[in-house]
Amino acid sequence: MSRPLVFEERDPIQAPLRVRQAGAGDRDRWNAMVAKARVPPLACFEWQAILEESYGVKCLFLLAEDETGRIRGMLPIFMSQRARVRRGYGLRFGLTTMDAAAATALLEEAERLSGAHRLSGLTVCSGYGTVELPARWRGDSRTTVILDLSPGEEKVWKNLRDKTRNAVRKGAKAGLRIDWDTAHLADFHAIYLDLMASRQRPAHSLAFFRCIFRHLPQYARLLTAHAAEGLVGGTIVLCTPSMHMSTFQAAAANANSRYNATTFMEWEMACSAIAAGAKRLDMGESTLDSGTYKFKTNFGGVAESVNYLSWAASSGPASRASQPASPGTSARQRVAGATLEHGPMWLRRLAALRRGRSGRII
Repeated sequence: MSRPLVFEERDPIQAPLRVRQAGAGDRDRWNAMVAKARVPPLACFEWQAILEESYGVKCLFLLAEDETGRIRGMLPIFMSQRARVRRGYGLRFGLTTMDAAAATALLEEAERLSGAHRLSGLTVCSGYGTVELPARWRGDSRTTVILDLSPGEEKVWKNLRDKTRNAVRKGAKAGLRIDWDTAHLADFHAIYLDLMASRQRPAHSLAFFRCIFRHLPQYARLLTAHAAEGLVGGTIVLCTPSMHMSTFQAAAANANSRYNATTFMEWEMACSAIAAGAKRLDMGESTLDSGTYKFKTNFGGVAESVNYLSWAASSGPASRASQPASPGTSARQRVAGATLEHGPMWLRRLAALRRGRSGRII
């Protein structure tokens, strides 16, 4: 269920707003507004350094200010290229505003900058909130699953399906243990990379994960699950006082059939969030009625919309130059796809890492 993006009731701002690019001196004010919005820390100012250091992409972090210099809204954008198409993306939960005027001003400036940088289009995310769409923008939504933690650990446990509780017990009986130590990051990344490669999905580099923990030590934690043979799974958890979020989760081959490692990790993550005083656990986006979605709702989670806004460049020299010469999947691409599907794991790993460097990186 969506709600209006505006998170502070105020009289409409009549004075014109100024939109500019944020600098290093704006970091604390930027992050204070992200915290006030009560969303996952996916739009903190530090993501600019993470993206630039890991992938060398150009970022445009936009601020809307009133005549007193007070921040009325923010929109962090990065630019990425895939198959010769250069496009802009907003960080998830990035469009954060105090009023409708700020949202409009930010989207208009983002549209202008997209044209100046010859982008084929731009997609931004307003998170759980909705905004009024300016001309030439269209809206879309995806589904995440939110677990309400406010009843406390005992009640949340009782709300689990019997099958889910039994899966958690199976992991405990098998001797799975949980650790919260970034010393296991490289071993976790190896499991994550193999999972992404086997599914022919884009994968992030180990350098990217290390950047997250270097720049976001106050938000990022690494949960790992260990069996007798060693590490069998893990997830990067992003934490705020009010909400925790599961990201980049992976389990080793056969770890779920032997230990129900993913279910065990999800429960331990919920317990940790409750102990920290968080009231919500965002279990991540998934397709309605998919296996992943049903797995999350078996925890008692409820579907909630995550809202996206997209703008496409008009046809013209700039947009034509940014489009691939021949649309569709070529014979060469089909052969390459078949090779990767049945090729050696080392080749699939390289392909996954290469895909992770383009398009919507995060």
